[in-house]
Amino acid sequence: MPAVRRATAPALPTPTLTDTMPSTDTLPRRSRVLVLVLLVAGAAAFVAAGVIGRDDPGDVSVRSDPAVEALIPVRGARVLQQSPVGIDLAPGWELVSLQIFPDDRFVAGTGVDVIGEVSVTEGLLLYTFQPGEGKALAALSAETNCVVATYRRLARPDDVGSIDWCFEVT
Repeated sequence: MPAVRRATAPALPTPTLTDTMPSTDTLPRRSRVLVLVLLVAGAAAFVAAGVIGRDDPGDVSVRSDPAVEALIPVRGARVLQQSPVGIDLAPGWELVSLQIFPDDRFVAGTGVDVIGEVSVTEGLLLYTFQPGEGKALAALSAETNCVVATYRRLARPDDVGSIDWCFEVT
């Protein structure tokens, strides 16, 4: 019986990882630079938003007071004469009084209690006063203004607290 010769197929090259990946040359150089610029700009915007959006981390009185989440404007800020003034309280608290003083001295009788003109964002417990025509204050006074906010716990109305802060008006 004649010997059977088996035919073998020629060996095919084994594909490598570099054969299946697109070449980096498929993107023109300009496109790669544009993508890099957009990534850097996005990262910078993310960092800027974090810096701008945070409250003063050094304000121990806000961080240590369980009733207060934020002051508006933050202590020591520079704002315009028509800027809102207020406080963000924690759940379970309500604002009783919001007095604005036209200077850095908390002299009795010089503050204006604007509680009757305060807007409340219910779900957030955000209490703000917006100066304007026909209101207790048409505008914040130039230079230093100070605020005293008095608040109480809803579950125990005799549990009253207050916080004061100052800011600059330009």
